[in-house]
Amino acid sequence: MIHPSEKSRRQGRKTTLLAELRGAGLIVEETVATDNKEALRQRRLRPPLYSVPLPLYLSAARAADLLANYKAKVILTERNGWPTSTFLRAFRDSDTRIIHLAHGVLSDQSSRLRYHDYDYYAVFGRSSLDYLRKGKPGFGDTLALLAGPYFPLPEKREVVPESRCLLFVGAGPEEEKTAAYRHSCDLALSWLKKHPEWKLWVRPHPRGSGQPWCNIAKTHPSIRLRPKGESLDHALSDVVAVWSGYTTAIIDCAIAGVPVLVLGRYADYFQCDLYGIPRLSSAEDLDIAMARVLTEPSLWQESLGIFARYHVENLEQPVSSLATVIIELARGGTPRNSIPIP
Repeated sequence: MIHPSEKSRRQGRKTTLLAELRGAGLIVEETVATDNKEALRQRRLRPPLYSVPLPLYLSAARAADLLANYKAKVILTERNGWPTSTFLRAFRDSDTRIIHLAHGVLSDQSSRLRYHDYDYYAVFGRSSLDYLRKGKPGFGDTLALLAGPYFPLPEKREVVPESRCLLFVGAGPEEEKTAAYRHSCDLALSWLKKHPEWKLWVRPHPRGSGQPWCNIAKTHPSIRLRPKGESLDHALSDVVAVWSGYTTAIIDCAIAGVPVLVLGRYADYFQCDLYGIPRLSSAEDLDIAMARVLTEPSLWQESLGIFARYHVENLEQPVSSLATVIIELARGGTPRNSIPIP
């Protein structure tokens, strides 16, 4: 397992997956995809097996060193847009397979996702597959597999309308500075002003400043901040609906069965309009959507379920679906239902 960074390794999000692989009798070793400068400093380089262009020499030498140190049947990568992956594939033994693990839903939000030079690419669901198939071909070829994610998903929960509690999901450090995000916050405040009986919990993004909510919560009687470091899954407890800017948390909320409303008109990377997830740009629109949340719970659950399944194929056993594929490859098998890309 080549973690994308030391920070990612310490976070331990792949612990469940790695435990399942080890429980099946596989020997799993772990390392980190250091950048070329760090690899040079640590002398984690070896002469490539073949001549390569000079600008790519360090990436090739890093791959040669990894292959010399780890005699693996399966190499798991996760770092997007990492040229070393190409050389791992070029230099590996004939019975070694490279499988890249998506760590999120694939969309046009990142150009690095157009790099897919792996034997297999484990993606969450049909939306990621649609992304890989559309537009101009990316770099490399691969066989896509609908497997994962490698971490547990939010638990399905019952919505309790009587709680009169909402959750606002805060934006990351770049987005929270934008006019679009401030508009989302203004929409929320405008609605709360007309509905003082409701309480709004705000979950700041782990890397964000939490503004403007940190300042607003000091004086607003209906707004409270969730504890720092709390998981989204836990923050969803006892809320009627989630309000959000445009973030992957939309999908997590749908998986949990909690109605989610996108405040503001962002680019629709996740096909919210197609699957009935409202994107709202006025207080009037928000009023109408909230009325639907309270009066049409069964229709909401149907829309949320279809939307969630479009983005994550294996909702019930996500980690096991990925572990099964890896175990099969490690034992010399070939996964069924792989899809060629491009």
